[in-house]
Amino acid sequence: MSAAWIIFNHALQELAGPGAHAQRLSRACSPSLQTLKSRELPQESRAEFGALLQLIGAAGISTPADVAFQLASLSEGQLALAAEAILSIYDQLTRYQPLATPVARLRMKKAVADASSHIAAAASRAAPAQEDSAGEICRQA
Repeated sequence: MSAAWIIFNHALQELAGPGAHAQRLSRACSPSLQTLKSRELPQESRAEFGALLQLIGAAGISTPADVAFQLASLSEGQLALAAEAILSIYDQLTRYQPLATPVARLRMKKAVADASSHIAAAASRAAPAQEDSAGEICRQA
């Protein structure tokens, strides 16, 4: 498996995890993703990867706190675009990977489905996030 696939696999797992959209995207945009060289990606993924790095402002970002700060300035639509780019690049990288065991394929399908549903939900939200008294993020539909 390629290093790029491993990095994007981790990013996808973070996108599918718990938390608000910006928090999950912040974890997904790890320093290893930011420092990945575009030449390590298939040719058809390089432009999208460059656009992703530009969108999240990866130049000069080195810590998760810096990433979170940068992502806080993005709109829900921009966050959804970044998440879609991660999912798309992961999908393209997966096409170059050797076939996995049936169990591994099922786990990846579930992670992709979870990430896709989170992306779709974030993109369709029109109401801003509000914090409830327990400190959890609630979304109004």
